[in-house]
Amino acid sequence: MSSGTSFLSELYAAANPVAKLPPSERRRLIERALETIADQREIVEKQGNLLPLPAAFLAQIKRITKELNNGPDLVAAHLLFECADEIRRLQTLAKDNEA
Repeated sequence: MSSGTSFLSELYAAANPVAKLPPSERRRLIERALETIADQREIVEKQGNLLPLPAAFLAQIKRITKELNNGPDLVAAHLLFECADEIRRLQTLAKDNEA
């Protein structure tokens, strides 16, 4: 299993019992996911196969991340799922460009 696939599994697994995760672990996972997304977006953008994210979306992600410690478990779980889906999408785009 590649490190990217392993991290995706970690995100999906963490999102399900998110109520059991301490806020510091939620934040760590989401920050790592956002770094991974930024790195993958850069690779795919260099390949010429990426549309920019709307500024409002990025602002919303940053706002949610700041409020993560005080927010409901459902919001943290949703954010973990969204990050995992975006990473998977970017991996697919990168592979499509390599073919």
